[in-house]
Amino acid sequence: MENDKMLQKMFDIVNQKYFNGELPQIELRWNNRTSSSGFFLYDWLDVGDKEPSPPCKFYHGRYFKKVPKKIEISFPYFDKRKRNGEAQEVLETMIEECVHYWQCLTNHGDGHDYWYYWKMQDVGLSVSPKTRHCERLDEGKNWLYKCENPICESPSNNMTVRKLKGTRVCRNCREIVNVYKLEG
Repeated sequence: MENDKMLQKMFDIVNQKYFNGELPQIELRWNNRTSSSGFFLYDWLDVGDKEPSPPCKFYHGRYFKKVPKKIEISFPYFDKRKRNGEAQEVLETMIEECVHYWQCLTNHGDGHDYWYYWKMQDVGLSVSPKTRHCERLDEGKNWLYKCENPICESPSNNMTVRKLKGTRVCRNCREIVNVYKLEG
């Protein structure tokens, strides 16, 4: 319970200090993952067959819009940093996840793109493509990763994946990715 209050307090501090209190409340959760310090998750909402304001994806006669779902922070990561007196690093993880949340709310990109780096610098965090928080897996030359989500835009020939609880998922939509062994 005390740790849940800490998570809410971190979000409130980040929201006020770096986003002028403009981020609406979102579900906040701890997770037990050790492969990544935090996650921002979103869902696709079916908004009907009439074209709404962008950004939306069209699939089988229906429009779908991204909606924020939750922010998760790794409790093992938090606990280790807290014991080592490195609470600032946990706060920076919350900032990064809030940047992803801001991207989703404002339609400023997706993932670690131009808008991500722009907003991270805007809030005062120095990041480059080499200092990402999120873990990437090496795709290797003998495997093809294919996202089967029909509204996902990840190209299967250049897909990046994450490993969550031993399962590979698409970095773009977080759906499970099929893995195919290539011959040769």
